[in-house]
Amino acid sequence: MSELRDILISMLVLSLAVAIAFSGPKILTELPKLAKYMLIFIAVVGVGFVFHELGHRTVARSFGAQAKFKMWPFGLAIALLMSFAGFVFAAPGAVYIYSYRPLTREQNGLISIAGPLVNIFLFFIFIVSALFFTVSFEGLNALYIGAKINAFLAFFNLLPFFPLDGSKVIAWDRNIWLFAMIFAFLCFLI
Repeated sequence: MSELRDILISMLVLSLAVAIAFSGPKILTELPKLAKYMLIFIAVVGVGFVFHELGHRTVARSFGAQAKFKMWPFGLAIALLMSFAGFVFAAPGAVYIYSYRPLTREQNGLISIAGPLVNIFLFFIFIVSALFFTVSFEGLNALYIGAKINAFLAFFNLLPFFPLDGSKVIAWDRNIWLFAMIFAFLCFLI
């Protein structure tokens, strides 16, 4: 139950931060507009965030580990504060993994690449959907925004800096990391 609470709070705070960054702090006084923005950003940011984390959790559990998402309140506060400056750097939390036997470098790499691969998969769902449907949002197609956000999430998380996923993927297999990094970057360019 606490994991679901942490995921929901993280998703709502991230969506609020993106809404503020996108529209400015004045949106907090325009409740109907804020509600619309929140629904759209929950769909395009929240979904990418949640499924990214669930990708890690699912693969970790497939290796017999216990895995649970825990929010990081300080990271959420930073995301909200930075949104007032017009951008969002978010560290909402992470999947914490506990295993009775040590996970191999390959298992850690597979767990770590699962999140970005989910974002790449969501990129394709959003980009193909954007070809056939338009969800109008401030003159933009919200589905295209969802594609760009998921491509960015994959690319950013694959950066080879600890504690990002890329540091564990590159420690496992440099070729797989390089291919995934280039692929995520190309998706972002679309």
